[in-house]
Amino acid sequence: MVSWDIPESTLPSESFARSGLRRPVARALGAIVGSSTNCGVGYVVVMIRRSTILHGIEEEIMRRPITWLAAGTGLALLLIAGADADEKDISLSEVPKPVMEAVKARFVGAEMTGAAQETTDDKLVYEVSLKLKGETIDVLTTPEGRLFLFETRVTAQDLPAPVAKALEAKYPKATYKKVEKLIAVEGTEEKLTHYEVRLVTAANEGREVKLTPTGEIVGEE
Repeated sequence: MVSWDIPESTLPSESFARSGLRRPVARALGAIVGSSTNCGVGYVVVMIRRSTILHGIEEEIMRRPITWLAAGTGLALLLIAGADADEKDISLSEVPKPVMEAVKARFVGAEMTGAAQETTDDKLVYEVSLKLKGETIDVLTTPEGRLFLFETRVTAQDLPAPVAKALEAKYPKATYKKVEKLIAVEGTEEKLTHYEVRLVTAANEGREVKLTPTGEIVGEE
């Protein structure tokens, strides 16, 4: 395990996906870090363990790739960052009952359209895709049915003015291919933390950009 005390001003802005984390782990981590560093804490403690669960907190993380806990004046961010990950599409009938029940309870009346699972160091994350009231949403959850991230497809016109301005300034005349808003879930609290935009620049280069709702670019690849 490696531990750092990192001033929040020095947190890396590059995408966590570049560090070798695969979707959906990298996306969830980016969302929660963004939420954490905007809440006024003085530092973030990051602990990485690549093969085993931290002793004594198994019940808290229960196969979750990530979780965070308030810790004094800072924030403890725990990441189980596996060296190997295996993601695959699965049928809705293969999704565990607690997962489906949790998703259906949160998104009443939704049409379930697909599912996937990722295994990282034998820890599972499920992703359920659905449609509700014209929206396309991907829901990330633990096998026990603990929801921790929502990704909702939106249009470029739905972007807040600060986000749209930041993208136009950095990537003028870009073509937007996919736009999503990311909502992190902790207990009963749901908080919009990021927008994720896949675009093609005027130079015909593909980019995936992550921004806060205030227009700060926090990840690019």
